[in-house]
Amino acid sequence: MIQSNDWFRSVMSLTNADTLSEHREYRLTRTDGGEDQHLRIDLQTHTSYSQSCGWMSPETLVRRAKKIGLDGVAITDHNTMAAVDTARRAANSDFLVIPAEEVDTPEGQLIGLFINEQIEPWQSPLRVIDEIKNQGGLVLAPHPFDAMRKGLNTINEYIPELDAVEARNSRCIRAAYN
Repeated sequence: MIQSNDWFRSVMSLTNADTLSEHREYRLTRTDGGEDQHLRIDLQTHTSYSQSCGWMSPETLVRRAKKIGLDGVAITDHNTMAAVDTARRAANSDFLVIPAEEVDTPEGQLIGLFINEQIEPWQSPLRVIDEIKNQGGLVLAPHPFDAMRKGLNTINEYIPELDAVEARNSRCIRAAYN
């Protein structure tokens, strides 16, 4: 069975594909002495629980991700983790469902990967970052340069606290926003 928090730590150049048509391979470095693995994971997906941008049920998202050859997905619905358990039930033991949340802050959005409890939205970015890290999670800044969406518009202030920055997002309308 693929585990998550206990061994996932990686240097990532992240991509997003809500349509599951585009993804990258990530090298996952184990901390338990086991052999490293290469997994194909979409680290920002939305289900129907994200009413503004998701349309797939969690079960459909998992089924489609498996069909196109992904090894896992992070369920990053906006301000909720309600779809995570449903997605996990739809997955088998060889498919990783990363519990996550895309959290709104007054300065833009942040994603917490590998978290277990939902984080209250509209807190300061530093408070959200602290809550993610207190849960043992990783902090990702999604679409930080996209003028059409709520990227973290003060990203430079938080670089030391971030674990990853999304470098490419398939939903960015203009190339300059990536």
